[in-house]
Amino acid sequence: MPASEAGPGGRRLLGETGRGLNYKKACTPTLLSSAFLPAPHRPHWEEEAGEKQTRLFPPFYLFLQTCSEAEELLLKEMVMFLSPLFFVFMLGLGLTPLTLAQDDRRYRHFLSQHYDRQPKGRDDRYCESIMKRRDLINPCKDVNTFIHGSRNDIKGICEDKNGEPYEGDLRISKSPFQITTCKHKGGSPRPPCKYRATRGYRVIVIGCENDWPTHFDESFIPPGQ
Repeated sequence: MPASEAGPGGRRLLGETGRGLNYKKACTPTLLSSAFLPAPHRPHWEEEAGEKQTRLFPPFYLFLQTCSEAEELLLKEMVMFLSPLFFVFMLGLGLTPLTLAQDDRRYRHFLSQHYDRQPKGRDDRYCESIMKRRDLINPCKDVNTFIHGSRNDIKGICEDKNGEPYEGDLRISKSPFQITTCKHKGGSPRPPCKYRATRGYRVIVIGCENDWPTHFDESFIPPGQ
């Protein structure tokens, strides 16, 4: 019997119409928009109360091929389940560069105030010169210490490589460093600033954030010396 003819009772035969057990719906692209996101994570660009609302993420659309209503439903459920994870992932990508930038800024500030790899002289004139170059004289800073040596050795204090915990969140170096302490001689806090230099070989105590030096706390002579 041709596929266009009806069987007994006026009903088409399954085997003749192609809608038997092997029948599949024609595959069509399924549009998935951000409407499938849970409400708290949906981006909105519509106007509310007459004012344009700005959101972090614009709407996004996915065109995926599905061949049945069951597949469409499953796909939508998967999107609803994964979208919060995607949101957290994107948020993490956004925060990580910000955190790294903050750590880098604080570390560079620490180096500017307390690091001088190869000092010359380490006397009063050295202190007066470097305090001026590092912009620590407006007003004249009372006391400031410069650490001489390797940056890696200083950073190692924030790790077990060259440091250990000390009084709260601070870290103390396992090995001593060459340092120069510049102390203001007194008088007016306005430039020109006069300093007295003290050289030493000291254990140092610093503060760290995310394994980066950010704060100089103190220094003292190693025990037994």
